[in-house]
Amino acid sequence: MKKPSAEKIKSLATAGSSKSSYSGLSARARFLLSKDEGSHVDFKAGMAGIKSDDIVAFANSVDGGAILIGVEEYTNERGEQRGRIIGCPISDENKLSINNKSLQCVPPVSVSIHIENSADVPFFRIEIQSSINKPHCTSGGTYKIRKDNLNVALGPIELLQVFLESEGTGFIERFKQATTELRTEISSQNQELIDYVESSTADLEINTRRIVENLGFEMEAIIDDVKQQTGSLESQMDDFVNTLQQETTDIKEQLEFGDLRRVLNDIEYKLTRNSWKSNKILEHLGLEDPEIEYERKRFKGMLSVSKKVFGKRKIKVDDTYLQDLFNHSSQILQANYTIEDVKSWYEEVDESDED
Repeated sequence: MKKPSAEKIKSLATAGSSKSSYSGLSARARFLLSKDEGSHVDFKAGMAGIKSDDIVAFANSVDGGAILIGVEEYTNERGEQRGRIIGCPISDENKLSINNKSLQCVPPVSVSIHIENSADVPFFRIEIQSSINKPHCTSGGTYKIRKDNLNVALGPIELLQVFLESEGTGFIERFKQATTELRTEISSQNQELIDYVESSTADLEINTRRIVENLGFEMEAIIDDVKQQTGSLESQMDDFVNTLQQETTDIKEQLEFGDLRRVLNDIEYKLTRNSWKSNKILEHLGLEDPEIEYERKRFKGMLSVSKKVFGKRKIKVDDTYLQDLFNHSSQILQANYTIEDVKSWYEEVDESDED
């Protein structure tokens, strides 16, 4: 007869069938009967031989195992120990007895009961999977595990190992789940941070552009005004110089042809009149000096821009800020004005004005 493959043997050794009753022997039963009683199979001649210890031992084992009730152990002609079918009573009462023993384990152990038949001699095959709820103990508090063909009591260290093995799988699954949730949360927070930074950057860019545009407009208006005033002043000064040159020429001619005292008196009169004209020109322009007017208007423009920008952002400006601006202004401005003038100029600025 062809020998089964290694994979076939492994599948027969670790898995039962979903059927609960067989007219003959299942492949799983034949496989177990061909093996020595050991870590995966236990032979029991009758119902009296099965105890909760047997169920606990297989449930605590790595691979679980099976108990054959109605099978006795014997030694064949080659000196090998095998199982021989002798049969046992098959009844609901015996099934209930097996289930009661599994339920007496702490925590209860799940078992599957199968009925095997060989030449009309039936016996029970009880499959016990390695439990995910290990370690199990009997109702009396005894912990055991299957080793070779014996049920061995677990000591403290072995019990801890069984417990850790059982918890290890659950811990790994919980750790994987927690890691997945953490990764999802971090990804979500990173996206929120990226969106916030992008939004803040866009707002900053827009606000900066507005400030630059407002500042550029204010400075351009100031420069145009200064240029206009300067042009007007140059025109009037040109007229004044031309008049002075003409009158000087007249004086020179008079010096050459007229009476010296009369000429000197006339010169004094004309100088006085020219000085009066010069003062009237400056008074009319409202300037002590063109440079002073330029510095004052440039500084006022800076105050206007500052007040509008700070007003939009609800920023309160105190005297310290104005003092600092004044301290860093030009020498011409500091020589002709005081901090009180600066405060007065700042109060005069209307931040609601549209540019």
